[in-house]
Amino acid sequence: MNNIQLVLRIAIIVFLVEGIIMLGLSLLDPISSPGLEAIIDAFVLVLIVSPIMSYWVIKPYITERKQLETDLRKSRNTYRTLVDNLPQRIFHKDTNSVYVSCNRQYASDLGIAPAALVGKSDYDFHPVELAEQYRADDKNVMESGEICELQERYVKDGEERFIHTVKTPLKDEQGKSTGILGIFWDITEQKAAEEERQSMEIQLRHAQKLESVGQLAAGIAHEVNTPTQLVSDNTRFLQDAFADYGRLLTVHDRLTDAAASGTVPDELVTEVRELAKEVNVDYLKEEIPKAVEQSLHGLERIA
Repeated sequence: MNNIQLVLRIAIIVFLVEGIIMLGLSLLDPISSPGLEAIIDAFVLVLIVSPIMSYWVIKPYITERKQLETDLRKSRNTYRTLVDNLPQRIFHKDTNSVYVSCNRQYASDLGIAPAALVGKSDYDFHPVELAEQYRADDKNVMESGEICELQERYVKDGEERFIHTVKTPLKDEQGKSTGILGIFWDITEQKAAEEERQSMEIQLRHAQKLESVGQLAAGIAHEVNTPTQLVSDNTRFLQDAFADYGRLLTVHDRLTDAAASGTVPDELVTEVRELAKEVNVDYLKEEIPKAVEQSLHGLERIA
C-alpha cells in the first residue's frame, strides 16, 4: 500500500465515524445549540487531522526502518553468496555439535542441500569413529575458548582423504559459548607430496648412514695404523645417532602427554611412526653398541 492509498483510507474511515456520530446524536436529541455543533465539528476535525499528522510524524521512522530492513537483506545475501562460492567447506554447529548451517560446498560433499543439514549431527553423515573425533574436537574448542587447527581424516564419495580444519568458538555478548564455526579444505595432494619428500629425505639419511658404516669398516681395517681416525668416525656417528634419538624422544613425550589428556590426535601418531621409520631405530640399536665398543678399543690402542 502506497502513501496516497493510506491517507485516503484514513479519510474515509474518519468521514464514516463523523456520519455515525451525527446520526446517533440526531436520533437521540435534535441538535439545536450552536455550541454543541461547534464541539462536534471540532471533534470531527481532530479525528481527521490526528491520523494524518500522526502518519507524517512517524513516516521518517517507517522509511528508516524499511531502509534498514533492505540493507540487512542485501548484507545477508552478499554474505551468503560469498560463503557459498568459497572453495573451502564451512559449517556452524551449536553447543551440542548439531549443525545450524553450512555452505553449498560442504552440502555438496554430503550429497544434500544446505537446508537438509540443519538439525543433523556428524553421526548422520560420517563413520562413527570420525564422528566421535569431530565431536571431541568441538567440545575441546568450546571448553577452551581457543581457535584450534588440526589435520584429520575425511571421507568423500567413499574415499578417505585428509583435510586441514580450523574451528573457532562462538560466544554471545556475555561471553557464553553458543557453538563453533568451522572451515576446512582438502590437503590430500599436499600431504602426499610431503610424504614423498620425507621418504626421499629418509633414503638420503640411510645412504649417509651406510656411508658412515663404510667409513667405520675402513677404520677397522686400518685401526692398527690409524686408531685416532676410527675413534673420530665412531664419535661422529654416535653424535648423529643420539641426535636422532633426541628427536624421537621429543615426539614421544608429546604423545605421552596427549595420551594422559585422553585425546591422541591421529596426526601425532602418524608423526611418531614416520619419525621412527626415518631414524631407523632397529639400525641404531644394532650399530651404536658396535661403535662404542670399537671406539673403546681404539682408545686403548692410542693409550
